[in-house]
Amino acid sequence: PDLEPPAHDPAAARALLESVGFSRDGDGPLLDPAGRPVAFSILVSAGNTTREKMAAIIQADLAEIGIDAAITSAESRALVARILQQRDYDASILGFGGTDSDPNPAIGFLASTGPNRLWGLQSSSTEPRWQTETDRLLREQLVALRRPDRVRIYHRVQELVADNLPFVPVTSQHVLLGVDRRLQDVRPGVLDHHLLWNAVAISTTAEKTR
Repeated sequence: PDLEPPAHDPAAARALLESVGFSRDGDGPLLDPAGRPVAFSILVSAGNTTREKMAAIIQADLAEIGIDAAITSAESRALVARILQQRDYDASILGFGGTDSDPNPAIGFLASTGPNRLWGLQSSSTEPRWQTETDRLLREQLVALRRPDRVRIYHRVQELVADNLPFVPVTSQHVLLGVDRRLQDVRPGVLDHHLLWNAVAISTTAEKTR
């Protein structure tokens, strides 16, 4: 779907926080409705300089609205254990990818019962309405065979995720590809392999004219 990316707007962020009871006196810390300073940690993989730099940028952005975000690091296996097993973290920078041109594998990440779900980890008898709708759509796509139906389902899932932000997308890979002009029906994709995911449909100009 044609989703509008959120703008970087600290003033709007402050106004939104104030509307739900948060406050800030000048350049002091942001206080929650109970008057406590807002602070949390961002967990990153030790030695991953790219994610450490990303965490530093996020830390600086949050400081603009008075939030104290501390960066902590852990060895990769310890980090995964803290997130998926111990559930001992506030926020973390992770990379999720896929090798399938169909979004179905995302069910393990997006469904409320998915093994890789990273939000709403406290036991609860009820899920928010957006998660309930997402679960229904993910079950529906398991048996949907027509491409238009699958596109409709996943467009709606994307809208639900964008509106509710159970996780915050921070970056995506920029891929530059070169294609011989004699090739026809080349449709680059965002997942590996970027050019060959629809290899059965690719042809050359000579083949088209036979």
